[in-house]
Amino acid sequence: MLSALTDRTQSLILIGDHLQLRPKPAEYDLSVESGRGYDLDVSLFERLVMSRAPSVMLLEQRRMQPRISSLLRYTLYPLLVDHPSVEQHPPLRGFAESLLFFDHDHPEVGASESTSKVNRFEVEMVTAIVEYAVRNGYQGSRVAVLTPYLGQLRHIRLALSGHKMT
Repeated sequence: MLSALTDRTQSLILIGDHLQLRPKPAEYDLSVESGRGYDLDVSLFERLVMSRAPSVMLLEQRRMQPRISSLLRYTLYPLLVDHPSVEQHPPLRGFAESLLFFDHDHPEVGASESTSKVNRFEVEMVTAIVEYAVRNGYQGSRVAVLTPYLGQLRHIRLALSGHKMT
């Protein structure tokens, strides 16, 4: 961002979300909790909003089915409303619901200082769901999988590409 600022810069527009996941510094001393003032786990957008910089927040969404956007509305974005067009989104082919949750008791592995968490059961489940969606006519390139762990992402990619997971 600093490279965009010159003596001729008159306006700067940043797009982001101060309510998304915070950065995660590798050293505790650099976090807010340490009390040392570095606070590297506070994002740029969170800092700007907390400093009362002029900001605008999205209030109307046009992408998610209401069942999905309600999760965000009741947790992070209470003022978010659905544009009427989201009611016209077709139901998912081959699925009874547009939003699925499942509970399991299979633990993650990894999570040492140098590795990320992986849950092999979830990798297998997500892979099966993506393959099922493709069999129901969705292009694989149009299916998005979100996961909070890089190790999990790596294993999902490997599984979907047909490689054996180790």
